[in-house]
Formats: sequence, structure tokens, C-alpha cells
Amino acid sequence: HQCLAYKHAPLYHDTLLFSTCKAKNRYVSAWDTGRFDRMGLRERPQSHLALPQERNPLQAADSHKKYYIESKQKETFLMVLNIAMDGPVGAGKSSIADAVAKRLGILHLDTGAMYRAIGLTALEKGVPVQDEQAVTALCQALSMTVGHAADGQHTLVDGRDVTGFIRTPEVSMAASTVAKYAGVRAAMVALQRRLAQETPMLVDGRDIGTRVLMNAPVKIFLTASAEERARRRYQEMVNKGMDANFDDVLRDLRARDEQDMHRAVDPLRAAEDAVTVDSTNLTFDEVVEAILRIVADKTGGAWA
Repeated sequence: HQCLAYKHAPLYHDTLLFSTCKAKNRYVSAWDTGRFDRMGLRERPQSHLALPQERNPLQAADSHKKYYIESKQKETFLMVLNIAMDGPVGAGKSSIADAVAKRLGILHLDTGAMYRAIGLTALEKGVPVQDEQAVTALCQALSMTVGHAADGQHTLVDGRDVTGFIRTPEVSMAASTVAKYAGVRAAMVALQRRLAQETPMLVDGRDIGTRVLMNAPVKIFLTASAEERARRRYQEMVNKGMDANFDDVLRDLRARDEQDMHRAVDPLRAAEDAVTVDSTNLTFDEVVEAILRIVADKTGGAWA
């Protein structure tokens, strides 16, 4: 049967294992046990799931994993910390989210990389990104793997690490296009929700607070002016040795904004209960500290 997987990658240390299987319509988790016996799949040694000792999110989660918060009805209940971070392209979500997650000792899931990986695969395989049916079929057929290493998240498609190929303007526009499709989003959203239910996690994207994690206790909308976002993206491309023109980058960024904010399925917007952080005139460290203060405030100091 066809599976869309978020599973073990031997290349990386702290890896989540999840698989959404269409034929059985259920999940299997090997985060805690290292076993696949609920679906009759072969077991993997427990040692394969060991996280780096210098920063083990599960150890941090033992002391902070659950905390009490009071609802509007004055009822107290337990929940795993989820931080939803949304914002437009070039706002710095990935790098900021990485830094915040490390400070809190939790995992960071970059959902944008997942859509970019689908867009890249479509381009490489010659699948027209404007063909919703073809892209959805491609999404259902591929195996997506995500691992976390010292340098951040790595995204693999059918065993190939595509992390270094998903940040080009062409892939960015392709990702924005494929992300419009209901079938693609349904598969991604279901997987992202399942992951976030299992462990404290910061999830960034464009519809996290409004669709994926609507009940997240902490929601951030990270933004900046179009010019500042274009400047950052241009500098990033130059630093990577890529051929870049600022005016072209700005034009592409505005086109991406237009497409993301006006798509029919899960458009980019700030959740009503999100806290907006405008990073236009802030340094990287200032943005990180601002978000950490918001997290501490929203959790009553439990995650200070």
C-alpha cells in the first residue's frame, strides 16, 4: 500500500517515526518504544532512536512535557506544549524557530520544507505543478522522511536528502503552487497534527495556528516588510554563491505573498489569538528573546 512517512533515517540522531498509511488508515508511532509491532512491521533497535546526549528534547520534555493551564471555563487540563508559528516567505521562520526550539529544549518541525520537497520532486520528475491531480498522485506515492541533526532539519524524499535543493526561487514558487491543493494539504496536515500530539514541538508554516494546531496555547505570527524580507533572502542566496538580483527576488516574494494569502485552501493569515512579531527593525537575537517572552507569558512561566 502507499504510505506518506515521517520515519527513521539512520543518517540522523534524533528522528521521529510516524507513518500515515492509506490502506489501514491509522498511525504507528515508534518515538518511545522503537517498535512497529502495531502494524506488524519489523522492529528497529531501540538504540537507533537515541537522541544526542548534549541536547535531548525528550529529557527536557520529562520535566516540562505537560503543564496545567486554565481554560475560559475555569477548568484545568493537561496538554503537551505546541507552539504554532506562521508568517510570510522570508520572515525568518525557520532560523528563528530553530533558535527558539533549542532554547526551550524541544523539537522544531519546518512544514514549509515538506511542501518544498514536494514542489522540487514535481519539477525534477516533470510533473506540471499546475496539474492538481498529478501532483496529488505524486504526493501519495512518495516517501517523505525528516530527520533532525546538529545543523537542523533534513528532508528526504525516497531516501534522498533534498535539504540543499529546496530554497531556490523556482522551488519556492512550486511549493506555493502545490500547497494550494486540498489533497496535498490534507496529507501534510494530518501528519503534522499527529507529530505535534506526541511531544513538545514548535511547528512553523503558513497555516499552523489557523488549521494544523488551532488549539496551540502559543501562536506567533512572524513578519517583516516585503523589502526587508527580500533583502534577507537575497543575502542568503548570495552567501550560497547563487546568482541573484534583488529586484527579481523582491518581485518573486511579492508574487509568493499574493498566492499564499489568496489561495482557496488554508490561506496565509494570522490567527485571531496569535501574537504578531514584526522583525523588520529587530536583530535576530531580539526576535528570539521576544518570542521566548511570549512563550513564558502564555504558559504562566512553565516554559520560561
